[in-house]
Amino acid sequence: MLAQGKSNPPALDNICQEADLSLENFRHLQQEDKAIKSIYDFLKVDLLPKDDKSARLLLLHESEYLVLNNVLYHICSRPGTPQYELQIVVPQNLKEQLLHNTGVMLWSW
Repeated sequence: MLAQGKSNPPALDNICQEADLSLENFRHLQQEDKAIKSIYDFLKVDLLPKDDKSARLLLLHESEYLVLNNVLYHICSRPGTPQYELQIVVPQNLKEQLLHNTGVMLWSW
């Protein structure tokens, strides 16, 4: 299990700065994104999507996600090692702006 820290990873602060958003606004945008919200709601309150296909897909991939400080992350493991990295799950409506501003590849559901 991954430990939950009290501070935000530097990457989150950088994304908020690049998108000219507060952390609270970023969290709000994650909650407005339908795909992100379904994962977040399941991890926080065990609420599965109503349609069977989405529910099965979410159950299949639930171990790949973590909510840390009320922000959803994708857990990217390193094959053959116990190492992992947390990737911030970016709302769809921010991806183009962040790609343009930073040139960094963003992970999506």
